[in-house]
Amino acid sequence: MLAAEKAGKSPEDFIAEISRGRKRYLDGFHIAHDNWHSTHSKENTELSQDIYRKLDKAGLVYSKSIEQFFDPVKGMFLADRYIKGECPVCGAKDQYGDACENCSSVYSPPS
Repeated sequence: MLAAEKAGKSPEDFIAEISRGRKRYLDGFHIAHDNWHSTHSKENTELSQDIYRKLDKAGLVYSKSIEQFFDPVKGMFLADRYIKGECPVCGAKDQYGDACENCSSVYSPPS
């Protein structure tokens, strides 16, 4: 989403463009896929929902309340990569909310 935003494109258009270019490289290595779908495709939706239902039926899905940052302008909850601040480990400024590029620490963002 961040790269698409920088490129001035929707995430779907950005990924479609990458996918079109990737096919050429995969073909060059003689790599073929029986199933190659986008995130929002009908096939991917059906597959991911089937996996979820099976996990839920097996008792492997649970719910819990969480706090998450929300951007009212974009109308969306923010992924960790949208949150920047000071690294709680080394103190480096302007680091992402889930990892520090300075000291390589990985952490949960503050809530």
